[in-house]
Amino acid sequence: MLITLTIALLLSGGGAIAAVPQTAAQRSIASSLSKEPFRSGACGVLAVRMNGDTLACVNPKQRLVPASNMKLVSTGLALKHFGPDFRFTTTLAYSGQIVDSTLVGDLYILGGGDPTIGSKSECARAASDTFGGWAAILRRAGITRIDGNVLGDPRFFNDPSPDNMGASYEDIGTAYGTGPTGLCFFENQQNFFVSPGSAVGLNVLMVPRYPDTPWMQYSCAARTGASKSTNTLYYVCTEFGPYGEVRGSFPIDRKGYTLESANRFGAYTCAYYFWKYLNSNGLPAKGYGDVAPRGYIRTDLAFARTGACAPAQSALTVVGSSKSPCLADIASDTNAHSDNFFAETLFRMLGKDAYGSTLQDSCRVAVNKELKALGINPDVCVDIYDGSGLSRKNYASASFFVAYLRAMARSQAFRPFYASLPQPGQEKSSLENRFQDAPQALKDRIHMKSGSMNGVRCFSGYIDSPDGDPSKMVVFSVLTNNITKSSYTVYPLIEDIIAAIAAEN
Repeated sequence: MLITLTIALLLSGGGAIAAVPQTAAQRSIASSLSKEPFRSGACGVLAVRMNGDTLACVNPKQRLVPASNMKLVSTGLALKHFGPDFRFTTTLAYSGQIVDSTLVGDLYILGGGDPTIGSKSECARAASDTFGGWAAILRRAGITRIDGNVLGDPRFFNDPSPDNMGASYEDIGTAYGTGPTGLCFFENQQNFFVSPGSAVGLNVLMVPRYPDTPWMQYSCAARTGASKSTNTLYYVCTEFGPYGEVRGSFPIDRKGYTLESANRFGAYTCAYYFWKYLNSNGLPAKGYGDVAPRGYIRTDLAFARTGACAPAQSALTVVGSSKSPCLADIASDTNAHSDNFFAETLFRMLGKDAYGSTLQDSCRVAVNKELKALGINPDVCVDIYDGSGLSRKNYASASFFVAYLRAMARSQAFRPFYASLPQPGQEKSSLENRFQDAPQALKDRIHMKSGSMNGVRCFSGYIDSPDGDPSKMVVFSVLTNNITKSSYTVYPLIEDIIAAIAAEN
């Protein structure tokens, strides 16, 4: 006989009652979670068909750190709010006047939040193509020389700091921890090549790579560690000055590699590279700089204040604009590659559009407002701090993700949202190495987002029915926290849980 367990499910912010049969998946998952390494950790699992049948349910209301599963929220809500065809706009404008084909004044690159400028993401255009389009705009406006500066203007995002204040100190200086500004370049990243010194205790060798940032002063306080020791390198920099330092330890027996770090001066870097492009392509400009967070023109980052206040953007003369790739493509790259920078940009855009503010609290209120419009009460099932999941201040339950994903499946944004989710084995995605030994037929049915950080392994998404019946599509969430075993141990066990859920379908 089947033993029926009646429980309260939190599926849409309220207390819905559902009967949960003791399916094979339920018995298998409950058994797995009662053993190590899960027993000493914290776990939540919920799997529900779109028609309401519950297939598995263990601790569905327990709030856990979801890591990059938060990107499901930022990408889905952005697609729902702005539409898949939305594009960010970057505008060229100038102060002064054009005299005999010479701009006597400054050229402004007015950022509109586009996170793809100079990005290595698959959806992004090459920087040279972007700059070529901007140069064409200037020539059409009759400008062949600039007797002034090329200035990057990031004021579209009005938060004075791009940092995710909920991230750990070591994360803030990393490429995956850098935050977006109104005008960015190369996702506001700075790369170094690092290699061990010739003996234990000596300085680690560090060489700046791309992008070229001649205004920066770099130092390396990292030391070469013993053989088989841990690589603890991290980078420290702030927006208060052009200084950066690599710290930590690097084992002597490890090969050199590219350390991907943060660049605090994305708008400045964008202006510099466009200035270089213009001077190399017959449209010379005198200098470059940016508009500092407090609104003054800055051409020398070594000093706190070097110029006059920049004019209001509305006072500038616009000459043209360019568009980013469409939001559907940006969302796909965000989820496939778990791109924190893109996700945080979408999170801030929701706050900007709703309240004219990119401050983190405004963005959180905007996201909660969007969730309520989907019929989900965030006050009782989730606490959202950022858009990427990098912060450990995010807390969500499996029941929240199932409720959210079911609501998205009923929304007009479902098709592009569903298409944005990677599948196991997908090349160059965060799921490339998942379900390696599983049948291809199973991999083809799974669309999900992974989330991981120290002690956290999470997966949420959809499992298609073999017959294609949308009412039988499974919505699931598997969240695990405080699991200290290695990924090689934990991932196969979680994949077994997901496979057990799929077997019920």
